[in-house]
Amino acid sequence: MSGNTADATTPVDNWHWLQTTLAAVAPEQPFPRIISDRAMLSLATLAAYEAAGVRYLGPLPDSALTTALLGRATATDWAAHPLAYRPARDLRLRPDPPAQGPAATTPSGEAGVYYGVRLSVDLPLPAGGTTPARTLTRPALIVKSTRKATLDATHRQTLLTRLEASLSDLASTLNRGRYRRRAAVEARLATLLVAPGTGRVRRFLTVQLSGTDGQVQLQVERDAAALAQAATRDGLYVLVTNDERLDNEAMLTQTKGRDRIEKRIGIFKGPLAVRPMFLEKVARIRAMVFICLVALLVYSLLEQRARHAGLAVTGRKVLERFAVCSAVLTTFADGTTLLLAAPFSAWQQEFAVPLAVPDPNQWLVPLDPLPS
Repeated sequence: MSGNTADATTPVDNWHWLQTTLAAVAPEQPFPRIISDRAMLSLATLAAYEAAGVRYLGPLPDSALTTALLGRATATDWAAHPLAYRPARDLRLRPDPPAQGPAATTPSGEAGVYYGVRLSVDLPLPAGGTTPARTLTRPALIVKSTRKATLDATHRQTLLTRLEASLSDLASTLNRGRYRRRAAVEARLATLLVAPGTGRVRRFLTVQLSGTDGQVQLQVERDAAALAQAATRDGLYVLVTNDERLDNEAMLTQTKGRDRIEKRIGIFKGPLAVRPMFLEKVARIRAMVFICLVALLVYSLLEQRARHAGLAVTGRKVLERFAVCSAVLTTFADGTTLLLAAPFSAWQQEFAVPLAVPDPNQWLVPLDPLPS
């Protein structure tokens, strides 16, 4: 899916900021490869990267260029070019990847299987700064994902069925009440055809409105040829890079590695609970970002420790397991107090033991003075 306007218009500015920051903290290190999502790799952005010699990798956005590339790969090509990459969730269930080669192709219905056909793409880059418009030939990998193919087909069918149901409801009300007038029907029809999600499936339906006031008719038919053509593109996308050192496996693996970073950004924006702050001043904004980064670091280290202990869980799952802990405060007749934490439950011990979590009484701080 394409991103919002900021995704497509701010990558170059963000790259410049990152370049300045890295030059200040690690001037001896080369600038890293930029791995983008689809919305961030416009031709204008690629032109800026190429002019500056920046390495990049990511999927091309939907365009006539992408459509032409997808048409160059056939079913025979996919069968001959399976990829070893598997999603982490599948590796946990099946640690041994299948053998490579055409004879080892997996059933088309198996989820999490990838194929990759390597081609070259001519990028018509626009002019930028002092660099004139030019066309550069770069490596491209056409990827086919069986899981994405299933998701694409299901999503298309869901949107199509929803639109057909809306049109059917409209057809059932024709020539009654306000919909006796053709103008009212046309207005309602126009609204239905621009509703959210319909843009992806509108071309698969032939919609005809006929008749005059009191005799309006609505005919809706699926375009079988267009649907069949769309099905041939399910699960396909194009990766492009200017780094010739990346082979097919590296292109896909490094692109998929972006998912972990994006999940961290989602955590940064969401579940990290930080005391509200007024952010009118730059110093406060920096303080807020610093607190979030420290929390995210702790979260990531917790996940790393869980992996080393053989626990296939997220940091959130670990925190949820220890979210409910209790302590008992005893006040004696002479005014002295004793504060003891309740032992971890058996459910919590499942994580506490492999993670080597110390007894809570080791870090429990006595309350002095006592709360009123």
